[in-house]
Amino acid sequence: MLEQLGAFGVLPTLAANGVMCPSWQCNGETMLYRLVMGSLRFVFRALSVVGVMVPSAQARHPRELIAGSSRRRVWWTTCFIFVVIALGSMSVASTYRVFAHTFDEPAHIAAGMELLDHGSFSYEQLHPPLARLAVALGPYLKGARSQGRADIFSEGLAILYQGGEYQATLVAARLGVLPFLMILIAAASIWAYHDFGAVAAVTTAIMLATTPPLLAHAGLATTDVPVAAMTVPSLFAFRLWLERTAPWLGLVVGVFAALAITSKLSALAFLPGAFAGALLLRVLSDRENWVRRSLIPGALPGSAAGLLGFALTVWLVYGCPADPLRPFLQLWSAVNEAIQYNARGHIVFFLGDISFAGFWLFFPTALLLKTPLPFLVLFGFGVFVISRDHRRDWRYLMPIASGLMILGIAMLSRLDLGIRYVLPVYPLAAMTAGIGAKQVVAAARSCRISGLLSLVLGGQIFASAVSHPDYLPYFNLLAGTHPEQLLVDSDLDWGQDVNRVAVELRNRGIQQVATALHTYADLSQHGFPPHAELEWDEPATGWMVISLTRWAFGTVPPFDGYCWLQRYGPVTMIGKTVRLYYIDPAESPIKQDRAELPPWCK
Repeated sequence: MLEQLGAFGVLPTLAANGVMCPSWQCNGETMLYRLVMGSLRFVFRALSVVGVMVPSAQARHPRELIAGSSRRRVWWTTCFIFVVIALGSMSVASTYRVFAHTFDEPAHIAAGMELLDHGSFSYEQLHPPLARLAVALGPYLKGARSQGRADIFSEGLAILYQGGEYQATLVAARLGVLPFLMILIAAASIWAYHDFGAVAAVTTAIMLATTPPLLAHAGLATTDVPVAAMTVPSLFAFRLWLERTAPWLGLVVGVFAALAITSKLSALAFLPGAFAGALLLRVLSDRENWVRRSLIPGALPGSAAGLLGFALTVWLVYGCPADPLRPFLQLWSAVNEAIQYNARGHIVFFLGDISFAGFWLFFPTALLLKTPLPFLVLFGFGVFVISRDHRRDWRYLMPIASGLMILGIAMLSRLDLGIRYVLPVYPLAAMTAGIGAKQVVAAARSCRISGLLSLVLGGQIFASAVSHPDYLPYFNLLAGTHPEQLLVDSDLDWGQDVNRVAVELRNRGIQQVATALHTYADLSQHGFPPHAELEWDEPATGWMVISLTRWAFGTVPPFDGYCWLQRYGPVTMIGKTVRLYYIDPAESPIKQDRAELPPWCK
C-alpha cells in the first residue's frame, strides 16, 4: 500500500512539505509530529489558494474578498485562525493518554491495518477505508502489524496490546484524526472568510475549536470527524462551482465528495441532499439568467470532471488495486450493508426509553443538549440576521440549508447512535454564528454591544475549558444533573474511563471487583485486580463498578436486570461515567423491598 502511494507521488509530496523523514529513518514520535505539523501547513496553504482563486460575487477582484480590509488585516486574521487551530489541536492531543480506547476504535484500527499490511480490506465493508487508513498509519509506522484474528474487534485489541505498547499505539492511532480536525476548522473558516468576512471567519474558528462534542471525537481513532472534515470542503467547492461552473471546480467537488464518502458512508446520504438544497437556492436567486448562462452550459463538463475526480479518488483510497472495478464493488457492497443495517435498526437509549427503531427527535435533542449555550445563542442570532437582512442571498442561506438537509436526513435513519453522526452540522452552524457575530461588530456603537459579543465568545471558551479533558460526556445546563437519564453510549459513556477505574481500584487497595463496563477491553491489561463480570439480573455483594451506559440500559425495561442497584448509593463516581459501589456481604441484596424501587423495576 505504501509503495503504491509513493508511486503516485503522495509520499514525495509529503516529504517536500516536511512531513516524511529521509528514508523513513526517524522515530515514531518525530514522524507523527511532522505528519501533524506538515499536514497543517499543507492544508492551510491549499485551502487558502482555493478560497482566493474564485472571488465572491460581491468582489470585483480577489483582493476585495474582505471588503475594505487591508492586507494587514488579512494577515492577522490568517494568523489568528492558525493559532486557534493549533490551540484546539493541542487541547485534543492532551486527552490522548487520559482515556482508554472507546468501543469502536479497535475495529477501525484493525481494518486500516489490514489494508496497509496486506493490501486487502475484507473485515467489513460498512465503513470505507479512508479514515481507517488514517488511524492505522501511526501504529503501522511504529511497527505494529496485523495479528490474523478472525474477528475485527479481537484483531484491533491484539494490535493495541501488541508488544506491551498499548498507550503508545493508541496515541499513534488517535493522531491520525488530528489533521482532519485542522482541515475542518480551516475549510469552514476560509468559506466564512470568502463569503462573510474576517469577523465571521474568526468566530467560526473559535466556535469549532471550542465545541466539546467535536473535540471529543477528534480525539478518538474513529470515522466521525474525518467525514465532517471532508464534507465542508465538498460543500464549499460546490458553492464555488454554483457561482462559476468551471470544469476544474467540478473536479474538486468530485475529489472531496469521494474523500467524504470513503471516510464514512453517511456522506453518501448527506452530500446529495445538501447539494440539491444549495442548487435550488441558487436557481431561485436568479432563475432565468443563471440557468441559461451558467448551469446549462457548465453542467455537462462539470459533472464529467466531477465523476472523473470521484472515480480516481475512490480507486486511490482503496489501495490502487489491479482490478479497477473492485473499489466500486466494495463501495456498492457497503451501501447494501448500510441499507440492511438501517432496516434492522440498532438498540438506542433516549430520554429513558429503549428502541430498535430509533427516535425522530434524537439528533435535534442531542444537538440541543450537547452544544454549549453560547454557541446556540450566537447561532440563533445568526439565523435571525439572515432571515431579516439576507433572506434572498443564496450564499447566506446555504450553510443553514445544508445543515438542515443533513439533520433532516439523519432524522430519517433508525441508527440514532450519538451526536457523532451529525458532526457535519457543526461547521455550518459555526458559520451562521459567525454571521451573527459580524452583525454585532458592524452595529456596535457602544461598549455594551461589543461586551455582549465578548461575553458570548468568552462563555463558549469557558464551557470548553471547564469540560477538559472530558469532552465526550459534556452536556450543557439544559441537561440537568443526570444526563445519563437522557443520552448515553457515545454521547456520555463509550468505555473511555477504564484507565481511571484501574487507578481508583489500585488507590483503594481493592483486591476483587465485579465489573459492568461498556467496553471490550482486556481489563487485566489495564491493571485491574482479579475481576468477574457483574451478571445481569443477578444481585451481588462486595466491590463493583458499573458504567452509565450499562446502568441506563440495565435499569429500563426490558433490560432492567440492574434495578436492584437502585436502592444503594455509590461510594464514588470515577471520572464522569463509572459508579463504584460497595455492598456489605452481610447484607443480602437478593430479597429486597420492591416498594423502594422505581416504578419500572417493580
